Amino acid sequence: MRRSLYTKSVALLLGFFLVTGPILAERPPQRAPRGTFIPNFRDMEIKDFLENMARVTRKNILVDDSVKGKINIIYYKPIPISRAMDFLRSVLEVRGYAIVEEGNIIKVIPAEKAQSVSPATDGEIEDTATETLSKVFKVPPRVNLQEYAQLLKSLAGKGAQVETYRSGNAVIVTGYAPVIKRLMDITKSIMPDGLDKDGSQGNEGVHIYQVKNLQAESLAQVLVRLDNPAAGQEKGEDGKPAAVTTGKIKAVAHKESNSVIVTANSQEWEEIKNIIDQLDQPRQQILLEVLIVEVRGSNTNDFGIDWRYQGVNSAHTQFNSGYAVEGNLVDPETGRITGNNTLSGFSLGFLERGGELLGIFNANIDNQNFNVLSAPQVLTLDNQEAEINVGQDVPVRTQERTSGGGTSEATVNSFEYRPAGIKLKFTPHINKEGNISLDVFAEVTNIEGGVSSISNPTFNKRNVKTYITVDNQQTIVIGGLVSNERLQAIKKIPLLGDIPLLGFLFRRTTMTTQRTNLMVFITPHILDDREAADRITNYKRETQINESRKRVEDLNLWPQPDPPGGREEILEDNVEEHPVKPYKRPNFEELSKPKPSRNEDSSSDLQSDDDINSGPDSSSYGPGPAPSNEDKPDGAEDAEPEMEEKP
Repeated sequence: MRRSLYTKSVALLLGFFLVTGPILAERPPQRAPRGTFIPNFRDMEIKDFLENMARVTRKNILVDDSVKGKINIIYYKPIPISRAMDFLRSVLEVRGYAIVEEGNIIKVIPAEKAQSVSPATDGEIEDTATETLSKVFKVPPRVNLQEYAQLLKSLAGKGAQVETYRSGNAVIVTGYAPVIKRLMDITKSIMPDGLDKDGSQGNEGVHIYQVKNLQAESLAQVLVRLDNPAAGQEKGEDGKPAAVTTGKIKAVAHKESNSVIVTANSQEWEEIKNIIDQLDQPRQQILLEVLIVEVRGSNTNDFGIDWRYQGVNSAHTQFNSGYAVEGNLVDPETGRITGNNTLSGFSLGFLERGGELLGIFNANIDNQNFNVLSAPQVLTLDNQEAEINVGQDVPVRTQERTSGGGTSEATVNSFEYRPAGIKLKFTPHINKEGNISLDVFAEVTNIEGGVSSISNPTFNKRNVKTYITVDNQQTIVIGGLVSNERLQAIKKIPLLGDIPLLGFLFRRTTMTTQRTNLMVFITPHILDDREAADRITNYKRETQINESRKRVEDLNLWPQPDPPGGREEILEDNVEEHPVKPYKRPNFEELSKPKPSRNEDSSSDLQSDDDINSGPDSSSYGPGPAPSNEDKPDGAEDAEPEMEEKP
């Protein structure tokens, strides 16, 4: 009985606690202690939330129109009012908004707009600062700008704005003061020794280096790429290199003075100067001697009878060999074939007395095998392209139209110019073994047939492009471009030349077969220094002078008998052993004086030695004219005069 009563009592107590437990758990809201607040907001508009926070902070809040949304905050612990601004900033940062404090006014704006209105700081930030700030971080040396910006962006978080400034080699970060302060503390720990607190380089100065052997633009680009391979690719106006800067090296080229201006501290300049000294070395030069020739196998068969009109009544028959040109073959005055107007090969001409037709039988075979197109020489630097163009611009008709009408109708032609001639391009490369690798491009463009002002010419183009390796002063040949051409020309008398069987008597047929092979001979010469260039220059000059002298000697304009011992012996002797007598200028004043009369005193007939010597050199001009018999004294006609009077 008692046991059943005990069991019922326990069951009633358990049922009571199960029913009243949830009711007892719901307590009234906890009242915040003095100087604190409890932010407990459920599904509240953000503007209503900001209104409540304005009462807590006792500050005016200016809300941007783009600020929208709802806020859910469950907070049961009281927060000191002194930390209300930190709480407000954290809530807005999560939603992508930022606050900017200006005195007693708080601006709530989107985070991307905070950079344009946030104040900048360049000093230390207090621990109690809560406003939004902008800070410029200098990129440390030997650190890539993009990598440094990415590091700051990941450390700053989503609410911060990070921008790079390449020209200033800096990163600009906009965010809350605590975030900026934390970034400053982190960057200080990773900065190497020798930098100022703001990350700038100590003892920074401007250094000017005048380039001796290279081009300043290319050297500046190389210096920049050593630090940042992505830098130095930007181009300025008209494709010119722009000023290039990176974290370690800031370099710009001055083209007019061929100098490089570098901004760096003392330690960095020593490294840069060492690099420049190794790069700015004299480069070897290469003299390329080129010979472009055409080897032709040309066979011209000329057979037939050539009839010409001649108005001379004289018979003439001649076998000759010479160069034939079109025109009158017989001189009308002499009746003979002129020497400069003859036919080549075997020629038979006849002219009947009283007739006016000249018939010439011609059978000729002509061979021309070798033609030098060009023999240029060019001097270039190692790894530097050299180009030679020898030719002309040929007009080619591209359009023809008729303008006007009636009597004023005119034809207008449009032309464009195309190059024709010889083009050579070489790029030499000298390796360590002293061999030369050549990038060679040779092109020969000629015109087939004649060109008139209204015709479209046909261009024959042949080119060779190759990459070869040769030894110094070794001659090589490249080519093998062979072309075959066969031409037939017929000259005949109209109607008579078309008579069957007998037509050959009145026509002339010329068959030409030409086979052309283009070959390029190349001989490179390495010039290590200036002395080598002077030696080869002197050699070329002496060779040219000797060839000019030989051509003059071959002309033999003043033929003279060979001197004793032979002409070769005289040429080999020293010039001092055969001095040339200097020219003595005549005394024209003495020559202009009147001659003394023979009737005057005999003493005046005799001239002093000084007077004799004052006249022109007798050995240069020869003796004067002998006096006549009338001027000689009696009995002295056959006597030799004591003194000859100078003319």
